[in-house]
Amino acid sequence: MILNMLNPGLCHSELARDGGLFLAFMKFLLARTTEVGAGPESHGKYMTDAQVNDDALSGFVKSADGKEASKKV
Repeated sequence: MILNMLNPGLCHSELARDGGLFLAFMKFLLARTTEVGAGPESHGKYMTDAQVNDDALSGFVKSADGKEASKKV
């Protein structure tokens, strides 16, 4: 199984449909489409701001201990 971790930012979606008028206004001004937030197809990568960005991972995740922990999970 391949798992991508996403940090899509603020996107137009139904996840925050009960957010009120302020959130609707902010989404109108700032949100990206869900397609843009999802980013390109990738395999087992960390994505932030619609781009693959493995440099944003913590040191633990990249370490030998992190790899061992991921095997256990």
